[in-house]
Amino acid sequence: MKLSHPPVEKAEIKLYPFQQYTLDRFHDVRSVLIGDEVEPGKLYGLPIESFVRKIALSEMGCWIWTGALGGSGFYGTFAWRYELNGYKRKQQRPAHIITYMIYHGLYPRHYQIDHWCRIHSCVCPDHLEAVTPGENQRRGNNGDLKTQCVNGHPYTEDNIYYDKRRGFRECRKCRYDAVQRYREVM
Repeated sequence: MKLSHPPVEKAEIKLYPFQQYTLDRFHDVRSVLIGDEVEPGKLYGLPIESFVRKIALSEMGCWIWTGALGGSGFYGTFAWRYELNGYKRKQQRPAHIITYMIYHGLYPRHYQIDHWCRIHSCVCPDHLEAVTPGENQRRGNNGDLKTQCVNGHPYTEDNIYYDKRRGFRECRKCRYDAVQRYREVM
């Protein structure tokens, strides 16, 4: 169904340069992200001014999401309401996916957006990349890119246990300690 976009008003608010750039970038790619039809995966009715006000710049160069967090408590989420054909509707998306789409466009179906900086609340488009679920898991908490376990033991060939049934690796020293603690209780 063809729609006419509601007029976008540029609010008279004080924005930091990266926020203003995001706002300008959104207006440049608005027709691609929203299109003339309401489709799954598009950002119809996104109040971009409200969105960019919820982004803060960190000392490390990350754009930290200061708005609401999703159900997991890690990733930022943004919800907005709009009216379409007389019906009130609501849309909600993870904040990092919205900024990825603004800067890089739509990403392939069944791909995930990975944070290179490993900070889940970061929405900086330079820190985001569309990857396969397997690649995202490989880079994640139990991924190959980690060089040591959570207790600081190095991941060396003689200190890695590969759990083929569950599909991840773990530190042999930590696994041994966990088994010893379990045996003491039993």
